[in-house]
Amino acid sequence: MVLDETLEILKTLHGNELANMRIEKIVIGVFFTGVKLSDGSGGVAYTPTADMHSATCCPAMATERPAPVLLKGMTVSNALSQARESALGNVVQLVIMNALSSRFITSDRYHIIYDTDSIDLIDLKRAGRIGMVGAFIPFLKVLKSMPGINLTVVEQKKETLKTDEMRFLRTCRTG
Repeated sequence: MVLDETLEILKTLHGNELANMRIEKIVIGVFFTGVKLSDGSGGVAYTPTADMHSATCCPAMATERPAPVLLKGMTVSNALSQARESALGNVVQLVIMNALSSRFITSDRYHIIYDTDSIDLIDLKRAGRIGMVGAFIPFLKVLKSMPGINLTVVEQKKETLKTDEMRFLRTCRTG
């Protein structure tokens, strides 16, 4: 729902420009996916390889699969309309949305701090209770070692966490 609303906002902000803007380059990697659009903007997102792999594993291969799509050169509006049909489609949509958002994240709209780890900007001793949606391992390493922090990690894949981190886990249901 939030992603759908964000996409509609981006479509409104960019207007008819999306019909002419193209995917110049897209790289789908083991951990991250990245895109460069014809206006020079770029976006990245996590690649859910486990979701994509399970969708292509042996039993699923016996079922009818959609034809492959050449993304390079495709218009952004066309790519966005074709996305959301698979885990890979979701990632493609997300990297495009991140790229489209980049021109609106400016210093006149936001207070941007460069060359700083985002966790250093939080007064963790004062926070006390912290909820994290997704097991962001670098943050988790810092937070789990801090005394007095009440940490909750909402994560779909419990195997992401180590044994000593399971005490923080709250699983979420999808669908």
